[in-house]
Amino acid sequence: MDNRDGLENQLYKADWLKEVLQTGRIGMWIVEVDNETGEFRMYPDEQMHVLLGTEHMELTPKEQFAFFQERIEPGYEKAVQDYTDRMLKTGELAEVEYYWNHPQMGKIFVRCSGKVYEREGQIYRIRGYHQDITELVRLRKTNLVQGQQLKETERQKQRYNNLFQSVLCGIIQYSMMDNGLARFKNANKEAIRILGYEEQEFWEKQEWDLTSTVCEEDRERIIKGIDELKEAGDKFFYEYRVKCRDGRKCWVIGSAELIRDLDDELVVQSVFLDINRRKEIEQKNRLLEKQLEAGNEFLRLSLEHTSIYEFYYDPVSGIGTLPERTREFYGRETPVCINMAETFAREYAAPEYHDAFLQMFRAIDRGERTATGEFMDQDRKNWRRITLSVLRYDSTGKPGYVVGITEDITKEKEMEIALRKARTQDPLTGLYTREAGIALVKERLEHKRADQVCGLMLLDMDNFQKINDVSGSVFADVLLQETADVLRRGKKGRPARETKDEDILIRLGGDEFMVFVENCTKAEAVVQGKAIAERIRGLFPDMEGESGISASIGMCVTSVVEDYSGLYRCAESTLQYLKKNGKGRAACYLDTSNELGSWLTSLYPDELLINSVGSSNLSADEELTTFALELLGKARNISDAMNLLLVRIGKRMKLDRVCISEVNHEYRNVSCIYQWADKAVGYHETEPFYLSREDLEHILSVYSADGTSTEKLIFHQHMMPSVLHAAFWNEGTYAGAFCWEKKEEGYEWTDEEKRLIKELARIISSFTMKARADAVSQAKTDFLSRMSHEIRTPMNAIMGMTAIAKTVLEDKEKMAECLHKIETANTYLLQLINDILDMSRIESGKVELNIQRNDLHEIINSLKILIEPQAEAKGIIFSTEVSCEEKRPIMADDLRLNQILINILGNAVKFTPPGGHVTLRVEQTDADEELLRLRFSVTDDGIGIQKERQKSIFNAFEQAEASTASQYGGTGLGLSISSRLVQMMGGKLEVESEPGKGSCFYFTLSMPFAGERGGDAGMEKSAAAADFSGKRILVVEDNDINREIAVTLLEGWGFKAEEAVNGKEAVEKFLDAPPHYYDGILMDIKMPVMDGLQATRFIRMSEKEDSVSIPIIAMSANAFSEDMKKSMESGMNGHLVKPIEVEKTRKLLQKCIK
Repeated sequence: MDNRDGLENQLYKADWLKEVLQTGRIGMWIVEVDNETGEFRMYPDEQMHVLLGTEHMELTPKEQFAFFQERIEPGYEKAVQDYTDRMLKTGELAEVEYYWNHPQMGKIFVRCSGKVYEREGQIYRIRGYHQDITELVRLRKTNLVQGQQLKETERQKQRYNNLFQSVLCGIIQYSMMDNGLARFKNANKEAIRILGYEEQEFWEKQEWDLTSTVCEEDRERIIKGIDELKEAGDKFFYEYRVKCRDGRKCWVIGSAELIRDLDDELVVQSVFLDINRRKEIEQKNRLLEKQLEAGNEFLRLSLEHTSIYEFYYDPVSGIGTLPERTREFYGRETPVCINMAETFAREYAAPEYHDAFLQMFRAIDRGERTATGEFMDQDRKNWRRITLSVLRYDSTGKPGYVVGITEDITKEKEMEIALRKARTQDPLTGLYTREAGIALVKERLEHKRADQVCGLMLLDMDNFQKINDVSGSVFADVLLQETADVLRRGKKGRPARETKDEDILIRLGGDEFMVFVENCTKAEAVVQGKAIAERIRGLFPDMEGESGISASIGMCVTSVVEDYSGLYRCAESTLQYLKKNGKGRAACYLDTSNELGSWLTSLYPDELLINSVGSSNLSADEELTTFALELLGKARNISDAMNLLLVRIGKRMKLDRVCISEVNHEYRNVSCIYQWADKAVGYHETEPFYLSREDLEHILSVYSADGTSTEKLIFHQHMMPSVLHAAFWNEGTYAGAFCWEKKEEGYEWTDEEKRLIKELARIISSFTMKARADAVSQAKTDFLSRMSHEIRTPMNAIMGMTAIAKTVLEDKEKMAECLHKIETANTYLLQLINDILDMSRIESGKVELNIQRNDLHEIINSLKILIEPQAEAKGIIFSTEVSCEEKRPIMADDLRLNQILINILGNAVKFTPPGGHVTLRVEQTDADEELLRLRFSVTDDGIGIQKERQKSIFNAFEQAEASTASQYGGTGLGLSISSRLVQMMGGKLEVESEPGKGSCFYFTLSMPFAGERGGDAGMEKSAAAADFSGKRILVVEDNDINREIAVTLLEGWGFKAEEAVNGKEAVEKFLDAPPHYYDGILMDIKMPVMDGLQATRFIRMSEKEDSVSIPIIAMSANAFSEDMKKSMESGMNGHLVKPIEVEKTRKLLQKCIK
């Protein structure tokens, strides 16, 4: 054993190695590989046979290898093949691990290692071992799983510890030692905080006397509870004060339980919550309750022998509590009052004070510290004053406890009223004075219920001045006193049925009286007024004739109008009627509505305004149709009468809304022109609703055979659930609708209602159409009158200046001045005619926009050049502001856009005084790849326009004031034309203005960008460069003066002009002349013998060499686009409108005659 070789011989003995290999389940093998044939042969040792399960098999080496190879677990074949290839290629040791299917043991995990040890030609011999490592792999997996489980346990432990430390309650675990002290095993941060320690300091302390952490007041109880914990699972609940390290006391609530911990040791686990804040609040509340109880007792003793009564109110629950004295005062049996505010308002306050009573409680709920109010009780005999005061608030700052004080102030109020009466009593009659009485009436009206009807009477003694003159002032005073007694007591001291104690009796002054009557319907007012008038007539029955005693009484009730001013005016207008048409009577104002007011009295014939005493026996159909015929037939103002009629229909038929809609077929829109609605539901929009053709067809389809429909109209967007309407027809065309609405769902309209609405629709439509026709007729009359004036004014200038010019032929300067003034008048006259034609063409739908490529900045610059001289001449500062970044050309009708802006700018200059400012602004509001959106506005600081006139100025021939035309001139067409043109362009012309401060007219348009310009750019020539020398032209005109003007102009430009007086002569001259004799023809349209259109067609069809090529230009007073179209269709090359404008004529001739 001394040398190394000897040691190795001992260690590597064959029998010993064999035993080691068997124990380690290792088998040895040799594999021969024939590279030439690809054949494998295996030679295993004994242990290898065991590992392969072939120890009892007779297999050749080739079969042995095939057996081994076939049992390699699928999926591992490649790994084994790679292992074999490495050995063969490198000759080095290689190793592989894989699953192999043993014939007896099943799947085993093996490790193979081998190396080429010998080579003979193409034969390789590999030597290696085969080891079963299945158990080793299993142990490896087990260790891996256990490692993962250990890690998961650690994570769970960490999560538990985080949770343990973060909970808002304290948790501690401790065990008791033999010496009676405790040792903490676990404690979270909250527990350490409650005990008053820092963490390091807490854990440094090893032993604890737990009794020292409990306040003395609770110590005995807590120690006893802990001592009773004997076995695991025993539990003790507690609430006590912890004595903190710094001496503070902290209330906690929790439990202590005996448990076994992870070390199997019995420990006490205590879980507790800091309730110190809650305990402090509870203690404060107990203290406050004691104070409140003492205060309540003090309050009760203080108020015991007074007329003041206390109660208590909880705003959160709404419950009130009444002490015994207060219950006796209110006559209540129980001390608790649920929903106190509503209950007290309903049971103890007069109805008119309900809202004010509830508002007092709501003020407390909103956070007010005190609230007070004075109210009459239900029988209106006693007055109460209630004061609420908040004594305590909850933790959120909301009222928590309220004490209320009720005072009986009846005597105080009676004294107040007595003093007021003493100060406000008329010394002669004992009635209220005017100021005091009217104030009291207004107060009653303000506090009356919504459904309560009251009446106002105005009484005026008839012929009182004459009685005073004839019989003396003493008798007159006695008459006034007797009249006051009639109002107070009735005749001969008997109680009067006509007035009640609560009615307000007022002497307005002189011989006029007022009576305000509560709970009085219109019918009752009529009866009451008649009775008072009869009693006054009976005061002095012996006095007759003009000295007779009588009074006229005009009345109105709040179902007509609710405010005092309206009531008074209605009653007064009725009284004035009676004074003029039969004194000594009483009458009530016609039932109307709040919207119209009493001023309607003056708009109708007198007989329609007074309801006679007594009731009508007519049915609703008869009454309303008769009323409609009389009202509309005799009314001076159809609009006011129509409003009044809708009021009557709405109330009589118990409707919620009534409206009349009118269709404008020209603009294809519909507007609500008259309507009445109960004030609780509101009105329809009055702006026009635009209809499509499909909309109009749908509307026509909804009407049944009887001419009515219950389907909602699409142009009223917020109609009520139940609707009934009848159509208006004008010569077979749908003209509008008369519509009734009810809020009630599923209301069934009766046949009588359908008949009535149809009959009323027929009556209404006939009167509205007649009114419309009358208005149109009047408009035509007004138009002719104004046009007569407008045309005569410049014509007078033309004629006058012409006459003057004839007398000053030698004075060239004076002659030039006359001609300049004639030209100015002529320009104005032409503009006037053009405006009228434009308006006519727009209204007839014959104006079409000529959209073409334009430069916005060029348009604005040309406007500036045009307007600046006018503004400078008047001393006005004119400026333009263009904030448009886009430089690309736009597609627009520059002529019409210029026309709009010139109209607006011209007005601005006209109505702005010297020194003023006029500004044109063009602002870019939006833009994309295709569209540019621009806002045009013209602002001035001129005379301004009143608000009520700001819509009508856009109507044809309308100006802001009647005096405007006489002061500033103009036809009133400019803005109407501009508004229509803006509408055609897709915008809306609007105005903002204030009288004396100026106006701003504005509109917004969307304009597409122009595409790339074509190849015709730059082809225009200057008209000034035209040379017509030697050109021959035929002038065809039947009017001598017009022909002379045309010839003179043409010859001045170098033309040789020949003349023809009608179309027939023109055709003959053209046919007789040689080809190309004429370079062009100017052709009038309307001529005798043959008109210009026929003549042109003859020329074009004559088959003469130049019949097709010769330029023919229309020269006509027909200025409509369809006239121009006819000219072009007949074969003409252009169209000139008379009167001839020189530059336009020159340009057109240059274009047509080359």
